[in-house]
Amino acid sequence: MKKTTKKTAVVQQKLSARDDDFQEFNYFGLGKPEELEEIDLSELKEENMTFKFVEAVSKSKKDLIRDAEIPEEMERKYNPYITNKAFSFYIDTILHANEMNGKHWVFKDAQFRYYLGALRPRYRKGEWFKAKKDSDLDNIQQVYQCNRTVAKQYLKVLSKENLELINNRVSKGGNS
Repeated sequence: MKKTTKKTAVVQQKLSARDDDFQEFNYFGLGKPEELEEIDLSELKEENMTFKFVEAVSKSKKDLIRDAEIPEEMERKYNPYITNKAFSFYIDTILHANEMNGKHWVFKDAQFRYYLGALRPRYRKGEWFKAKKDSDLDNIQQVYQCNRTVAKQYLKVLSKENLELINNRVSKGGNS
């Protein structure tokens, strides 16, 4: 003899209901699509999320992927390249970053977990290395219509008088 459980009784009751409207049984406990609240992910920009991952691993040791409402979406926002680059700037994390660069095929979540477990909490925030702005190179690029590496070669060959002529040619005037 079969015992009827509460769930099967509810299913049978829903199926036996003879309304004109189609009644959909909710197997997963979720409300109708109109009743579900929408999750606004627009506030979490991807560029900011990368640095939030680095901060979470370094300082707070908070698992952002598993604690998220939608872990798959949060895992998609994790950028291994930028995270590895950020950790390559510090002497205590450079070997871990090199290890993760060597194992680039590892899933994003697994890489994040590796950093969570391997790194000690510490305040790690610093300036990123950026190329210096060189107005002479920009002017040479504009006049000769070439890329930056070719402009560097031209800069080695050009004299100061030639550079002054190029700068005057590009100069737009005004207060600058």
